[in-house]
Amino acid sequence: RKHSFAPVTTRRYYPGEQAIEPKINGKLFGRAGFALRETEG
Repeated sequence: RKHSFAPVTTRRYYPGEQAIEPKINGKLFGRAGFALRETEG
């Protein structure tokens, strides 16, 4: 699945390694890592 990371005025994105750990009812369901890169423009 793809998610858009379009610039939003209320949110700041920092380039580099990122990760998410979904938690449902207090239980962690894995970990997924990804990298954000800085773009020109």
